[in-house]
Amino acid sequence: PDRVYHLDVQRRSRLRLRQQSDHDGALYLRSSCTDPTTEVGCNDDYRDTRGSLITQIVDPGRYFVYADGFGSGGQIAAGNYTVSADVAPENGGGVQNDDCGGAVDVPTDAFEVDTFQARDDQAGSCGGQGGADVVYRLAIQSRSEVKVKVKDAEFDGAVYLRSNCGQTGSEVACTNIPISVPRTQEVTLEATIDPGNYSLIIDGARPDSFGAAQVEVEVRDLAAVQRMCRQAPLLRPGRTVNGSTAGESDDFHASCAEGARSGDQVYRIQLRRRSRVKVEMTSDYDGALHLRSDCASAGTELACNDDVADDNRRSEVEAVLDRGTYFLFVDGFREGSEGSFSVELDVSSP
Repeated sequence: PDRVYHLDVQRRSRLRLRQQSDHDGALYLRSSCTDPTTEVGCNDDYRDTRGSLITQIVDPGRYFVYADGFGSGGQIAAGNYTVSADVAPENGGGVQNDDCGGAVDVPTDAFEVDTFQARDDQAGSCGGQGGADVVYRLAIQSRSEVKVKVKDAEFDGAVYLRSNCGQTGSEVACTNIPISVPRTQEVTLEATIDPGNYSLIIDGARPDSFGAAQVEVEVRDLAAVQRMCRQAPLLRPGRTVNGSTAGESDDFHASCAEGARSGDQVYRIQLRRRSRVKVEMTSDYDGALHLRSDCASAGTELACNDDVADDNRRSEVEAVLDRGTYFLFVDGFREGSEGSFSVELDVSSP
């Protein structure tokens, strides 16, 4: 079953249609009510099966909006819903933090950004060409690790950090934002930065990539992390170490294991000469291992492994390393993977 509404657009504009229902809903848009070949937008799931979202640029005219339900072969999805439409100028304008000069401070708590009415002023190395963007100020008092989490995005695009808002060459880090379909997705931009003033920019991938997203910014003074690294236990070749990540804080992330955002433990590896290093782990949970040359810097990651031969209870990293000190992290897949583990270090001639 479906309901149809009409929507009049006076000029070429950005359009956002949202639907939330108590059933598996669907939402679509046509320029002619009875002609399905005039469909200009359609969406089944946004975030989950009960949400639907259409964002695009449309020409002037009358459009027809259909609140519908997923179904075929006798399956029927019907029930209560809300549907809403927002229209804004094609090129945006009117948002306070639309550019560098209007940037506002990053809130202390999680906050919502909305690029729906913003202009295109910036672009990052990983995306943002032609997309609407908003700018925030971030003041850093001491050398810190910064994590910017973006989730529930209504658009695909990029989030990036600069030390000088208007200079593309001052970019510190950039990562892509996927639209949250079909489930809620979260991406995290991470960077280790020195004291100073920075610009955080949330950007769309294309002219028709705009909308809202939930953002949370975490800043951690690296002095505490450095103390943790200095106090890390030393792994010795041939000796099995047993431990547990249960109840531990999530202090370190990785390139594998979907970020390894679970509780973790850190160990030191000391090499007196160039060597081949291999670490094997067995665990009673979905564990992960990653290796760095600088404990506090994610950019120095040397190896990362989640599963060995599709066995999520085994992880293994191996690398040829020069003389020096290295750091091994016992971690877990995604969020909430923690438990008991055993690790063993093997050091041999390269």
